[in-house]
Amino acid sequence: MLAEEFVVNKVPLVSETVHAAKAGVTFSKQSGLASQLKQTVSQEVSTRWNSKVSMLKSVCSQFEETEAPLGSRNTPVMESVNQTTLNELIEFLKPFKDASDTLEEANRPTLPLVVLYASTLKEHLECALVCAVEAVEIEKLKSRARPFLNTQLGISLLHKTAAFLQPQFRQLCMWSEDERLEVHVHVGELLPMSVKE
Repeated sequence: MLAEEFVVNKVPLVSETVHAAKAGVTFSKQSGLASQLKQTVSQEVSTRWNSKVSMLKSVCSQFEETEAPLGSRNTPVMESVNQTTLNELIEFLKPFKDASDTLEEANRPTLPLVVLYASTLKEHLECALVCAVEAVEIEKLKSRARPFLNTQLGISLLHKTAAFLQPQFRQLCMWSEDERLEVHVHVGELLPMSVKE
């Protein structure tokens, strides 16, 4: 099932909230309401997935401020925005955005951080006890993301070695004893004989 189909069919509350937030941002920019807000509202850029997170955050941070002027104009644009779902969706997407932003940095080496963020994202996607309808939908998103993360984010020995060579990660606490031993053996093989003696 394609991602858009999944969101519309399996997590309709999330879909409605995102579309309503997007419509609210578009309407407030086109109607001039955006100029009355203390902060600007961010619009989604279709080529950058993480711009959706920025858009959702901007709507969330100004929810009441945006809702009042739209309501006074009898504009039902923001009616479908469920604030609880909005907050939970932002919390779900935030670790992915943080990982993306950090790993795309150009001014420092990021290879050692791949292992850290892979571990962080896997932990983030673990099941939690869910009871509210919104939380159930977020759990469905997590269930959908888990296999994708496992197949698309393959951690190689190169990533593990880079993490080992980074001083703050050198203990390799995030791995099993066998994985640590594998990295130690690999690094030992990479060292020239003169250094070993």
